[in-house]
Amino acid sequence: KYPQSLHPTPITQYLSFLFAHALSDESMTQAILDKLAGKELGEPWGKLYGALQEVYTSSEFRAPLSGQRNTLFSWLRTYLDRTASDISFDVLDRAVLSYDEIVVGLSQPQKQEEARRHLIMLARARMEEQKKSLEAAIRQAEASGDSSLLTTLIAEYTALQSEFRRVK
Repeated sequence: KYPQSLHPTPITQYLSFLFAHALSDESMTQAILDKLAGKELGEPWGKLYGALQEVYTSSEFRAPLSGQRNTLFSWLRTYLDRTASDISFDVLDRAVLSYDEIVVGLSQPQKQEEARRHLIMLARARMEEQKKSLEAAIRQAEASGDSSLLTTLIAEYTALQSEFRRVK
């Protein structure tokens, strides 16, 4: 059984896939990190992406490792071990195994296209969550008769709908 934060919701599945793709394809790592920068990722993903950013951008953590392949995955595991991180290696391993199952037999361009598709699906899933939250807030503002708040919420909802249509 997964802890609550690890339940395989669509969003956690997209974050997991993108994380593993960022580890396996360094040509996409920075693009994925940039797309997720400043986003609320939840635990453990926020910490994992932060650690990946640190390893990816710091030469200190990319020193050759004896007896291991020098990959982002091995550097990240070493970083997490050295920093006594509370992030479970199990989360990292599950993400990579799940990714491997999805991309087996795909060419590199197909893997990159799958990563782009996951970025879009993640953005849309987040917008759906935000939409539900706004809908609930609108209902509450209507019930309370707060017309000023209602106007603000409807404007946010309309902007979100426009953004949702642009994400393709």
